[in-house]
Amino acid sequence: MIVFLLLSKNNDVLLEAADELIGEFQGQFVCIAEDENIAETWKAELIKRNTADEETLNELTVVGLPWAHVQSIITDLTGSDRDFSATLQLPSSLGTPIILPEKAKKDLSDLEILGSNMCTTEEARLEDKQELHKFVQDAEDRFYRGGQVSWWNFYFKTHVLKRDKHTDLMEYIKNALQGVQGERSYDENVRRVALYHQPGAGGTTTARHILWDLKQEFRCAIIKTLTNQTCSQILRLRAFGEPVKQKPKPVLVMVDNLDEEKVLHLFAELAEKAKHLNRDTDDPFDVICVFLNVLRRSKVPNIAHQKFYERVILKQELSSPEQVLVHRQSHFYELHMFLLFACGSYAETCLAQYSC
Repeated sequence: MIVFLLLSKNNDVLLEAADELIGEFQGQFVCIAEDENIAETWKAELIKRNTADEETLNELTVVGLPWAHVQSIITDLTGSDRDFSATLQLPSSLGTPIILPEKAKKDLSDLEILGSNMCTTEEARLEDKQELHKFVQDAEDRFYRGGQVSWWNFYFKTHVLKRDKHTDLMEYIKNALQGVQGERSYDENVRRVALYHQPGAGGTTTARHILWDLKQEFRCAIIKTLTNQTCSQILRLRAFGEPVKQKPKPVLVMVDNLDEEKVLHLFAELAEKAKHLNRDTDDPFDVICVFLNVLRRSKVPNIAHQKFYERVILKQELSSPEQVLVHRQSHFYELHMFLLFACGSYAETCLAQYSC
């Protein structure tokens, strides 16, 4: 397969090569150009030289794919960048993942970015089955001993209990990302969904679970620290590698128990930036960013009295279906982790059953 990368209209040398190569590799070539004018000039020259007919060239010419996307595709096909220890892939509006280089990642230092390929390439390096089994067990044990949930716990699927409220929270988040107006949300370019949780109820884990489930479709990040650069970093993450004329998808940003006054300031700053961006485009966007705001409260608020944005409340008590899932777990550390969600008589009952 021959790939012609058309970077400009000055392709005299490449045209000479195409005369020979296209004749030798009939139908086994593809032409890629980011700019339509460059592609049209290229095709016109090849037709003029009788190198290929118009129908064949139209079929085998790809126009409008950004070079960052082309790089990601070639990397995946050739396997030329298998040392991915610090390389993340991001979903894009065109459907092809693009690579976020390490330098670009460092420039977004306020954010913990969740790549669409998170954990997959690292697991591929664990070729020995015993080594992989130990790695899985260690990740599981760290979590069940009370450590903060890691992306590996979601990757291995069985480590984390998906709370019943996950479904409601996911619906609110998806509606916000798609610009659907909810009962309490307004037609805004920056949306908020709040997750109130009691201490020990698993609010951070539930919020991270949402990001994990959406990472293939939307760019997701967690704010590590709030600075005067956070707003611009969120906008840069949204636009990275996207064509100028393409409308990027909104970014999903998790805010976990940060200073609420600073978060409100960030929200207002981003909303103002969104208004300016919309004024400068012929194709206005609906939503630029959705905040998943995780808020720890000993006493959770009454949802019926809340306005302006959607809210979900996560309490310590386990529902009946969640209790069934708890009892299906077999070893002590799984029980210990699930008891972090339990309280009162139910926790005491479980401990009594498993302490024998």
